[in-house]
Amino acid sequence: MRSDKFLKLYSLSALGIAVLCLSLALGALGYALWGLIAGIASALLAYPLLSLAAFASGFGAKAALKEGERRAWLDASERLEQARKDARRLASFRISDPAIKEAAELTALRARAYLDQCARVKTHEPRANDAIRESLELLDIYVRELDDASTEKRYKLSDDDPFADARGRVSAALADKAALLEKYALDMGPGIGREDQMSIKESL
Repeated sequence: MRSDKFLKLYSLSALGIAVLCLSLALGALGYALWGLIAGIASALLAYPLLSLAAFASGFGAKAALKEGERRAWLDASERLEQARKDARRLASFRISDPAIKEAAELTALRARAYLDQCARVKTHEPRANDAIRESLELLDIYVRELDDASTEKRYKLSDDDPFADARGRVSAALADKAALLEKYALDMGPGIGREDQMSIKESL
């Protein structure tokens, strides 16, 4: 991390803000005792000196790192909100085909476990977010294929967009997405919760 970014994180941290407030208080005290120039000088000197003391003690670096983690999680939370919406839609997707339905339910279960893991360890995996979105796209492709096939059969039309073995290919692709979601959840840190593990095993 660049030093300027590190110092910015420190200044935005709880400790950095506390040091700033203390410096301003010392400046106000200097102004009250010795006048305006002394007050400004006191504040300007106090902040870097107190900050140096904070870094020398190790608390400054810890505060900057903690603030960086907090801001990274805020950014991740915004990105995860869309993943949560996709996961809810995936879980509520209604389809009659048993094989596709089972694959979709397993993928939705893995998506929930991944999102729960994100909340536990305060991070996320962009590729897992993509896997959730792509699972929805796979279901949309399959539903459109069913609709087209139904229309073609009803009106005795030729298939102008053949999709060989749609059920098998979509089911296999969803299984791959579910496996990826499980892998990403496990790779992110401490294992997923026992309840989620059991739910996944029960669905197999």
